[in-house]
Amino acid sequence: MKTTQENRIRFYQDQFQAVLTEKEGCKFLKYTNYGHLVGVCFTGNKAKEDWILIFNTEGEFNKKAGITAENMKNRKKWFEDRRKARKEFRHVLKNGDILEASWGYEQTNVDFYEVVQVKGKLVGLREIGSRVCETTGSMSANVIPVPGKYYGEIFFRKVLMGNYVNIDNRKVRQAGIWDGKPSYSSWYH
Repeated sequence: MKTTQENRIRFYQDQFQAVLTEKEGCKFLKYTNYGHLVGVCFTGNKAKEDWILIFNTEGEFNKKAGITAENMKNRKKWFEDRRKARKEFRHVLKNGDILEASWGYEQTNVDFYEVVQVKGKLVGLREIGSRVCETTGSMSANVIPVPGKYYGEIFFRKVLMGNYVNIDNRKVRQAGIWDGKPSYSSWYH
């Protein structure tokens, strides 16, 4: 038989005569075992208990259950607010905007992209070149984009909250709106 939350609750009720109460999407069980007050909590639909604790008093159990229920309520509200914000989000990107992705390990790579097409929540991007505007060391410089100096073909990405895009599928490079200031870049070769 598959382990489900319902099966686990039934186990506590059958084995220990546990009393079930529900609040804010949490299920609380309490029972006495060898003279100790035991509390169990399940949240959501998980089959695994969130906590199994021994309490000295009923008041301690009620306090812990209240905190857990309040946390669950706040968590639900946070997810609802985030879902609503994502649904209502409208990006501000337009044709000609420059996006910057700064990334790397032991060196700082800077890639620039130009918005060349806008389709709802998607933007068409093309990588553009950059040029050194100030040398800052033997293997570092400040660079700025060169709009219109394209590399590669157009590709589309969904604009995420904050007006940035994931350049690659591994989310290693995220590009946001370039602030118009030279960007630090370094290399080792």
